[in-house]
Order: sequence, then C-alpha cells, then structure tokens
Amino acid sequence: MINPNNWHPYPRYGLATAMVMLDNQLADFTDPIMLLKLGAKALRKGINAYSLRTLGDPKSDTKLSFTYLSGEDVNPGSANNQSSKFGYFLAPHILTSNNAAEAIKEIRQLLQLLDGTDVNPAKSYELKRSFAPMIAKLNNGNASMANPRVGLLEATFTAIATLTDLKPSVYAPHKKDEFCNFGIIPDLPLWDEQKPSHLPLIEFVEVFKDLTDTYAREPGEDKYIATVKPDKKAYARPSVFSGNYPGAAKGGTLGAISLVAAIGRWARQENTLLLGKPNNELARIVLIQLATRPLYIVSYEGIRQESFGHHLVDLALNSDLSDINQAFNKVRLLGIDEREKFKSTNWQNFRMMSDRFLRLYTPASFQDFLAFRAEYPASLKPLIEHYMTQQSDKLSPEIIKSARAYGESLNNAAFSAATEEMEDDARRQNKPKPTSEIKKTLDYRTKRNQYKDRILTQFESTVGSAKSSAALLSQLGTIAGRLTHREIKPEAGEFMEAVLTGDISIDDAKNLITAFMRLSTFKAATSEALGVVHEDDELETAETKTITED
Repeated sequence: MINPNNWHPYPRYGLATAMVMLDNQLADFTDPIMLLKLGAKALRKGINAYSLRTLGDPKSDTKLSFTYLSGEDVNPGSANNQSSKFGYFLAPHILTSNNAAEAIKEIRQLLQLLDGTDVNPAKSYELKRSFAPMIAKLNNGNASMANPRVGLLEATFTAIATLTDLKPSVYAPHKKDEFCNFGIIPDLPLWDEQKPSHLPLIEFVEVFKDLTDTYAREPGEDKYIATVKPDKKAYARPSVFSGNYPGAAKGGTLGAISLVAAIGRWARQENTLLLGKPNNELARIVLIQLATRPLYIVSYEGIRQESFGHHLVDLALNSDLSDINQAFNKVRLLGIDEREKFKSTNWQNFRMMSDRFLRLYTPASFQDFLAFRAEYPASLKPLIEHYMTQQSDKLSPEIIKSARAYGESLNNAAFSAATEEMEDDARRQNKPKPTSEIKKTLDYRTKRNQYKDRILTQFESTVGSAKSSAALLSQLGTIAGRLTHREIKPEAGEFMEAVLTGDISIDDAKNLITAFMRLSTFKAATSEALGVVHEDDELETAETKTITED
C-alpha cells in the first residue's frame, strides 16, 4: 500500500488537489496504476488553467477581460505571440520560471509517458526545476551535479502541485522590481495515522476551494478584468494576480497571516455545509490543524517556511484578522516621512518584525516589534489588548482597559503639546493662523507629527530609563502635566494602583504604557485625501514595469 504521508509535502499536496479536483477522495492507495490515471487527468485539467489571455486592446479599451487559454493551444513565448507583449500571462498559481515554455514542455513529455502502455509507477524519473521548483541539484558522490530522481508516481503529483489553482497563490516581488509567482504548501498528512478516515490535507484543499468559489462570487470588480492605466496603454494583469483568495496581500508577499485571516473571515460570513460539516466548524478544524505546522511558501526563486500559533486561530475566528493585518500598513514610524516610508529599509524591517510578532506571539517577538518607535492606528488596539491579556493572569480586562486610558492620556498630551508648540512657533514667525482646510493637508500634518514625535520620544525615553514603578509613573505624570496642565485620566487609576502595589511588574507596566501610548487617539482623514501612497500602490507601480516583458 502506498502511504503519501511518507512523501515530501509538495507531491502529497499535488495528490490531495487531484483527489479534490476529480471528486475522487476515496482513491485506492493499493493500486498505483489507478493513481497514475488520476494524476494524468489532473495534469490535463491543470494545463487548461496554465495561461491567461485577453482579446482586448489596451490602446483602445479601458478594461481588459481575461480567460484561460485551452490546454491544447498553450504554447508560451514571443515566437508564438504568446507573451505579455501580446496579452498572454502565465497564471499566478503556476510555480515555474518566467520561461513558461520549459514547464509546459516537461509536463507534456510526462503526459506522453503516462499515456503509454506498460507504465511503471516506480520507474525512476528525473525532477526538473521547471515543474519541481523545490529541488536542488546534487552530486551524489559523482563528479558532476545532477537533478534528483523519484518514482514516476511522485513526479506526476509533484507536477500537479506546480500546476494546480487549488493552492493559495500570488504574483509578487521576490526582490526589488522583479516579480514571480508564489504558492503556499501546508505540511499536513493526507490522512491521520491514528484515525485514517480523517483527511486533514483534503479538508484544507476543500476549504480553500470553497474559499476561492466565495471569492469568485464576491460583488465588485471581476477578478479576471484588468484596468488599463491611461498613461501606460499597455497590457496589465487582472486582479487575480494580487492573490487568488479574498484578503490576499495585494502586490505584497504571500504568507500565513493573510491565509488564516481569509479562512477566518469566510467562516464568519457563511454557514453552508462542506464535507458534511458547517463551514465555520470545518474552518475551525482546518485552522487548528494548520497551527504550529510548517507552511512552505514556494516560488521558482526560492522557498521559505512559516508557522503560527493557536492565538492566530483565535484572532481569525473571533476578530477581523484581515483588518488587523492591514492596520500594520497604517503604522507611522517616528522620524520617517509618510510619503517615503514604503521605500525605507527601516519600514521593511518593521513589517518583518510585526509579521513575526503576529505569527509567534512570544515575549521576544513582542519586544522586537516594540523596538521600532512608532505611532499605531487605533485599529491595532484589539491586537494589543488580546496579546497582553494572554501574558499574565494579573492583566485582567479591567486592568487592560485602565492601562489603555493611561496610554491615551500620554498620546493626547503629546498631540496637544505638539499643536500648541507648532502654532506658537508660527506666531513668532508672524505666520497666519492655519485654517481648518490647511490643517487637513498632508504638509501640515507631517510638520505637526515632527513636533509630536519629539514628545513621544521623550515619553519613551522616560519609560525606558525608569528604575522603579513609582519613578515610572511620577516622571511620566510630571511631563504630561507640564505639557498640558492636565492630570492623567481618572480611568487610569486602577492601572496606576496595580503598578504601585506591585500587582503588575515594572516590565509589564512599561510594555503596557509603551504600546497604548503609541495608539493614536486621532481619527485621521483618508490617505487618499492626504496624498499618501499606499504600499499596495507602490508595489503595483513596480509591477507595471514588468508587464511588457516576456
């Protein structure tokens, strides 16, 4: 009997998707010939979703509608007029190189072998990176390097994993201004060894299939329609390239968080039956199974591994994890111009650490997150509250609420003092008092933030240098009182008392104050009104540089 649990996760995933695609979940694992036939059918289906093409003309049309090219007509390359220059694109779920012709050539050779007579499933077959992106050449004790070889059965399902659209995928940058396709392959068993009737990997694929079906039914712009930029008049990729599931990071890197968030949101929106269970129950089961397991983010350019904890499942099912994840893009790093932040190395490091904190939820990852001095949007409040309540039994919801009031007092003090100091400077320079319209402009807010950043930095330095709980609160209270001539909010009393009596350690107190002090209490205008470029827009702009390449 063949046990796919002993295979590499990549071909195992190919087998699971073939079973779901062809409604053949009860495959006979004692019959490898039957499995090869299953694989051949899945490969042909995969070729039919290999290339996207449009018949529209970007010189005259503002919208371009894309459809999949029939498998028998797929022949990528400029020589055959099937390149981006002519409105043809490799589908975002195909994990191969930009030389799409090489992979289709290898797949057709594999199919030719599978269609032959006297096929041996155990026959040794050479894996090539065009359809097996996770491999590396080995010397195996020989003088020259060679591609690894596996049995024909595993090679077939390796190719299916590369072709299938039933995997989370996105077209994203692998380095500056260079893009490729990425996909997520979870390391789940095909069946539970203790309970063979339980099929964890099948459940994941079924959930993802239904998730993408939901995505296709969402109101709004068709995921296979591209908008032509007026100043480009060139073929553009449709929005499915920004992610083939709802909530995928548009133009950004693919990872565990957006996938978990999408499954959680899908579970909260519907209550249909899937595999005999309500989808919210199946989603919970799938997310619990994924927690702590390796997730491989695969592309032709490389592979990385991620994992996440059960806290992320809780956030996904009981909060809007998608909103929390997107809120990180609205964080304002102190000392960095909002108009330039997405180009900043410091910003890239911050996003890496914020992603790591959200996945791991450990004290070390939280400290790495806090290491970047910043002001957070109010939408990150649920995340900070959720994390802090899980760190200590002494941090009750009431204490957290009171600590939040303390932090708000400091942020309000910084805002008020910054506004007053800025206007005082303007008066000394005989400048007119700013109108309400001027106060809405990005230039005004940027300048006020410079004043506010100095005060927030002073608060943070005080927090970091305090040697005792009493010194911590007294020094912060003195600074806030001097700036605003007002006391800390009375709602912060319970937190302050717990700090002074030692019920809350000085380290926890510093973390609470720092995190809640950074939460903005100001409801900002939309970034579009302020002229701020989103990170997604930055990446989309970079993407357009590649759309006319082959």
